[in-house]
Amino acid sequence: MCSFSGEEKGEKDFYLVNTLDEMIFRNMSIPGSVNIPLGKVKQNIHKLGNDFDKLIVPYWMGYRWVFAYKTAVAIKESG
Repeated sequence: MCSFSGEEKGEKDFYLVNTLDEMIFRNMSIPGSVNIPLGKVKQNIHKLGNDFDKLIVPYWMGYRWVFAYKTAVAIKESG
């Protein structure tokens, strides 16, 4: 399970970003993670808030780990 210090106050130390598609995210994801699928970064970047100093940790399930990397690059390029 993923835990964030300060979560009870609505604060997070980092964002755990699930890069799977929405259907898989609904059925299999780490609690507390945010869903931002590869290819939908611009539509979902708002889920990360405005604090650009937070660590962003993308993850993917299985052998397609490169999708997590590509999503991280897209998030970085989005600002």
